Amino acid sequence: MRFEAWDTLLNMVLLLFWYGFWVKQDRTLFFNPFLGPMSRASGTVVGFLKKNVKPLFAPLPDRVVLLIVFITLLVIRSFLVPGNSHWVLDFGFYSCLANLGSTFSRIAFSMVSFCVFLFKIWGISLIFVHGAPRNSFDHCTETIHYASKPFSNLRFDWRPLVLAVFGMTIAFLMEQVGRSITEQGGLFADRPPLVSIARYFIIALAGWANVLILLRTVLFLLIIGSWVSMFTSSQPLMHFCRTWLDFLLGPLRRYPLRVGMIDLTPLIMIFALGYLHHLIMWILEGSYLKLV
Repeated sequence: MRFEAWDTLLNMVLLLFWYGFWVKQDRTLFFNPFLGPMSRASGTVVGFLKKNVKPLFAPLPDRVVLLIVFITLLVIRSFLVPGNSHWVLDFGFYSCLANLGSTFSRIAFSMVSFCVFLFKIWGISLIFVHGAPRNSFDHCTETIHYASKPFSNLRFDWRPLVLAVFGMTIAFLMEQVGRSITEQGGLFADRPPLVSIARYFIIALAGWANVLILLRTVLFLLIIGSWVSMFTSSQPLMHFCRTWLDFLLGPLRRYPLRVGMIDLTPLIMIFALGYLHHLIMWILEGSYLKLV
């Protein structure tokens, strides 16, 4: 039994409270159709706890309450995994299996799983968000900017380095709290420290390159969603899909390639992302194997 699908869903729930901790309750965000539900949901949870668990939560600031909820869910998630499950984390060229026999290992693996999820969001932010959103009508940029806090608070020229260090830390933590699937003896094994650090760095780069696969999957789902919206006449779904497609396609949207009524630009982008990912991973894998 594998746990990856549920793991992703629970990471999305955890992101709700992580977002609430870093983002102040700003009424202007409620006008963003993507951030508004997140802000209202986190605010509702805080209001419920302060009203119904007064002795514990009423005196605390909202951010502290959200942090407590986040940590609590992180711990609960670690015990939801059945003992016979295969809880696997993939990051770059490294894969590891959770050690479910120890309470500490379960909780630590739960934390690392969220870190991998957060790395992907920060990786998307590095591609699409180069500064604070200036146009309040650009809801997509605004959404990624706020969802990737505190990473998006940094100066843009510092972000690649911070993301690389974060990725190297994730690779190190995965080695400490899980059982390696891809590396016999682990990343360090009997290798010199500098070689192991170089391998961590390449794994971090490969982890960021895998964001291209995530973007390709999102584009594919948006295309399917746009087709469904046409057949069902669902205006909200159509608006959602078109808004995000326009954003993710960027400059390509200005030069659409159409065959009749069919816009092939998203499909071309999907193939281009797949080819680019293959090329980057081929280069990185060659460097990685040289350090074995």
